[in-house]
Amino acid sequence: MISSFRRSSLSPSWTLETRTHNEIIWRLLISPSGVLVGEERDIEAKTASLFAIDLLAGKTLWRHVTLDEPWWFASEKATEETLFLQTYRKPDLPEPKGIIAIDLKTGNVRWQQHEFSLFRIDRDKVFATRLGFSRRDYLSLDPRTGGIVEELGDTAPALKQLNVSSTEPDTNTLNSNPLRSNDPACEMFYAVVDPTDIRGPVEYLEFKDYNMYCYHARVRGGADAMLQNMLTNELVVLGRKSGKVIFRETLHRETPFPLPDNFFVTHDTLIYVKEKRELVGVKLL
Repeated sequence: MISSFRRSSLSPSWTLETRTHNEIIWRLLISPSGVLVGEERDIEAKTASLFAIDLLAGKTLWRHVTLDEPWWFASEKATEETLFLQTYRKPDLPEPKGIIAIDLKTGNVRWQQHEFSLFRIDRDKVFATRLGFSRRDYLSLDPRTGGIVEELGDTAPALKQLNVSSTEPDTNTLNSNPLRSNDPACEMFYAVVDPTDIRGPVEYLEFKDYNMYCYHARVRGGADAMLQNMLTNELVVLGRKSGKVIFRETLHRETPFPLPDNFFVTHDTLIYVKEKRELVGVKLL
């Protein structure tokens, strides 16, 4: 369940933890309005459910929403009002076939198109394909109803139109990048972390008054972990002016290799996942 914390300097504002140890937090998407949607997947039972969190309010909008297809689907995009999902023709042949649109506020299925596949989603249109005999047709759909707005055919002009994206960039979300050796932020980082312990690249993100780093280091303690050369995955946030550690978290106590893309900032909130099962939000402003 999601739980809240009182803020003391910089600390977790909320968490969402899976119900069982077999479940993991899977793909995360952000809507322009600041709704974080994601998947909880049970890797043994091959079942999955969906959730949505209002980042501005720090509360769960809905959770444990399941589909008729329990496993073979993928979250594709969250717009202002809708989460779009792609399903597949059959499990052993993961060719896209089927579109599901879910109301972002309620978690209810808004519409489904079983015979179409997603091609691209813009703010005011959903572009889809329909596989016919020896051809593939392109269509535009109404994002609120799923109804066909226009049949575009399979001609070159149709493809040219679809390949010109009108999607606006997400200016509310910032992703980390590898820390460069000549970056001034290196000196601050190595003042609090021993560089000889680090294994693999360091992820870095600068946001407002914070420098954020995620890195892997040798596991200290535990004979088995040390013999297996296991790594620990650490997140540390420093004050840009003071250089002091104002937040620290262990994301994975033991991992055999460095893991990429461990955190991001969206709508003034630091987002990360601990041990694959616990989603955490830290309000930065």
